[in-house]
Amino acid sequence: MIYLDNASTTLIKPESVGIAVMEGINSHHFANPNRGSYEMSLNSLRALYDLREELGELFGVEALKVSLCANVTTALNLVLNSLLHEKDHVITSMAEHNSVLRPLNHLKLKGVEVSYLPLTGDKIDLSYLNKLLQKNTKAVCLTAMSNVSGQITNLKAAADFCKKQGLILIIDGAQAAVTMDLNLKDFDRTVLCFTGHKSLYGPEGTGGLALKGDIKFEEVFSGGGGNSKEEHQSPFMPDIFEYGTINVHSNLGLLAGVKYVKSLGIDKISKDLFELSSYLYKSLKSLEGIRLYGDHDYPHGPIVSFNYKDYSSEEVADQLWQKKEIATRAKLHCAPLLHKALGTDKRGMVRVSLSTFNSFEDVDKLIETLKNIP
Repeated sequence: MIYLDNASTTLIKPESVGIAVMEGINSHHFANPNRGSYEMSLNSLRALYDLREELGELFGVEALKVSLCANVTTALNLVLNSLLHEKDHVITSMAEHNSVLRPLNHLKLKGVEVSYLPLTGDKIDLSYLNKLLQKNTKAVCLTAMSNVSGQITNLKAAADFCKKQGLILIIDGAQAAVTMDLNLKDFDRTVLCFTGHKSLYGPEGTGGLALKGDIKFEEVFSGGGGNSKEEHQSPFMPDIFEYGTINVHSNLGLLAGVKYVKSLGIDKISKDLFELSSYLYKSLKSLEGIRLYGDHDYPHGPIVSFNYKDYSSEEVADQLWQKKEIATRAKLHCAPLLHKALGTDKRGMVRVSLSTFNSFEDVDKLIETLKNIP
């Protein structure tokens, strides 16, 4: 089996990740953190702090400015609902995933105004930021990397605009953590939402958000944790977004995943994946009847999407699996506005997405199999 759907989840993970989860459960060494002064409870507390430190170093924030939650979707929902209220205005883009679009559509029902940056090709046109700015604009919410085309957003330009206008920058980092530099050390008033189960190689059900700068959040969900005497959720990070019992065992796996990517080195991972995705793009481009999406002359992640001849995207993906057990993603990719802009809202695309466990040989086998589809 050749697995090429890593933008969905990294199915093939370092062995250390599975071991960490299994030992976390079977060793009986990890109980509920913040609920006792006995060893097993403190073990969990220390391990979660270690994870916060590793993630904080990765993203350029303090350890206690990292909140852990179920995934990037949860993080985005928490942040957007915490910050945006009736008569507030937010700028987003036509390239966003439904993890951004749907929460914003829900907030529209509550009186939040939303404007959308247009696309030039498949790239977000940041020149429209000034044109969309309003007196009641509070935040800009953008994907760091398109999950459809792999196009990388110029986050520094967006951050500079937000700093100049006194706005909050909210980043959907689902695809971008590790595959590009997401260090926030030079950013101001920024929230990075991330997931654990993609390029951080952690288990499903992990993720969180990292805060740079001073932002006042309001509670969205409330529950156990913190000072039991308080009537409300603590307003401070990380407690404001951590309620109830944290998924300790899966976060032990995420800790192992983060250590794995750090052992390889972020620069090396980015360089290797760029070379592999460029090889994939050029190899696909050589095929007759191919239609590629995304401009690889611009900063680009390890995602290449295409359509082939007159086949539907589902037919191509099915043929790849049936002939050689090559796993790809077909149809629409949870980014309806981008698909509409690119004219693929009916046909969809075949998406190939790479990880550190893929090789040039995997690409060659994909191309060979495509050639054998009549």
